[in-house]
Amino acid sequence: MALIPCQVLRAAILLSYLSVLCHYKAIEMPAHQTYGGSWKFLTFIDLVIQAVFFGICVLSDLSSLLTKGSDNQEQERQLKKLISLRDWVMAVLAFPVGVFVVTMFWILYIYDRELVYPKLLDNFIPPWLNHGMKWFSSCSFIKRHCINLTLKYVDKFVRNEYTKVECNGMLSMWNFLKRHKKKFIFVGAVAGGVYLLGKYAQRKIREIQEREAAEYIAQARRQYHFESNQRTCNMTVLSMLPALREGLMQQLNSESLTSLLKNKPSNKLEIWEDLKIISFSRSIVAVYSTCMLVVLLRVQLNIIGGYIYLDNSSLTKNGTTLQASPEVQQQYLSSIQHLLGDGLSELITVVKQAVQGVLGSFSLKHCFSLTELEQKIKEIRSLVEKKKGSLNGEESDSKSKLCQYLMPDEENPLTTQAYGLTEKDVLTIRLLNETRDMLESEDFKTVLNSCLSRGFGRLLDSTAEFFRPTDREMNQDNTLHSISLPLAKIIPIINGQIHSICSEMPNHFVQDLLLMEQVKNFAANVYEAFSTPQQLEK
Repeated sequence: MALIPCQVLRAAILLSYLSVLCHYKAIEMPAHQTYGGSWKFLTFIDLVIQAVFFGICVLSDLSSLLTKGSDNQEQERQLKKLISLRDWVMAVLAFPVGVFVVTMFWILYIYDRELVYPKLLDNFIPPWLNHGMKWFSSCSFIKRHCINLTLKYVDKFVRNEYTKVECNGMLSMWNFLKRHKKKFIFVGAVAGGVYLLGKYAQRKIREIQEREAAEYIAQARRQYHFESNQRTCNMTVLSMLPALREGLMQQLNSESLTSLLKNKPSNKLEIWEDLKIISFSRSIVAVYSTCMLVVLLRVQLNIIGGYIYLDNSSLTKNGTTLQASPEVQQQYLSSIQHLLGDGLSELITVVKQAVQGVLGSFSLKHCFSLTELEQKIKEIRSLVEKKKGSLNGEESDSKSKLCQYLMPDEENPLTTQAYGLTEKDVLTIRLLNETRDMLESEDFKTVLNSCLSRGFGRLLDSTAEFFRPTDREMNQDNTLHSISLPLAKIIPIINGQIHSICSEMPNHFVQDLLLMEQVKNFAANVYEAFSTPQQLEK
């Protein structure tokens, strides 16, 4: 009669396994639709093995009940084969796979569930089904063997059949544990150490990942802020060109001289000489001032842009005081008016003197080829860009003369006040001093010279369109450089170049300067230098 509870237990376990399998197969999971379906999961394979094993157990129990009391040798032989198959499946498949699945799953689950059972699966598999699939196989074995052992030892206790061999077996097991006590302690310590080390490594890896993610986000935010700052700089340059053109045309007014020439005055030759100087001076100053405006605004807006980025970062972290407040920005950026005012007037004076020295001795009938015109412009540039401290035409290593047109040599007028300087005034003076240091750097001089070379190159390209050979000259196979025009015809060509250099959008001259790689790289270096946290510590 002791077999009946075991038979009922095995039948109940079989029905439970079949129920779990049916519920699992009824779940609509994306993984079930891919290659291998449910069979690529070891848990599902274990469920099938357990169901097959308990199916064999139920079949052997039924066969045992049906053949009980029978003397048929063939039936007993078939029953022994069935029992042997049950024991083989138990020893080879059901028990090893079941213990392995349960042990490894819960070890990995406790360590990091995302490795074996992500939280996303909770939306598909109910918790009771998950625990049923993982615990049921081990619990079924425990119940089965515990009941069998309980019935066995209760029966032996009633009959007083504890033998000396069984007592010796338990004693030998205890002695085995005592002999290998240190080994078990060592294995436990190693396992615990590995677990703690794994947790520590997991925490460190998570911290590294979070730090890398924060750095990536900060870099992306700074890149976005930099690109936005460059767009603002481009629009600012284009918006200031009309004021620059108006200032040039007001101080170098060639239109009034042209109107006088239309009335055929008696001093016509003198007016033409003045028109020659003013026309060349106006176009050359237009190239200089436009290139200076582009590079200076690149410096100023990237310096202030770096401080704005630092202010935004510091406000996000600890709410410190703004270094580049709107008042400081307005006061700092107003220094650009020196280039459009006093600096422009000084530049016009120097350029007019250089033009007078190079072209003043040439008559209006003198013919210039494009190559000769280019050479004369280079001579004018050499006189204009002569450095301070030069003697007898020899250049010294002192500060470039062009810097005085960008910002005044003397300190900001705010510094002359002994008292009454506010914190905003001090910050403005600091920004202006940093700008002066940047303007005196070799990188700035290199970028400005590159812009000037590109600008004067475009000026000559625009002028070259008027050096076109006539039909007779084309028949003589004359090249563009061999064609000459009298100075009287070149003057109107040069005089009209200001409208293309300082025109409103679309301005191809300024766009060509803004798209130069040297200008972009220089702007990126300035922004990088002033958008690092070290600037807050200065």
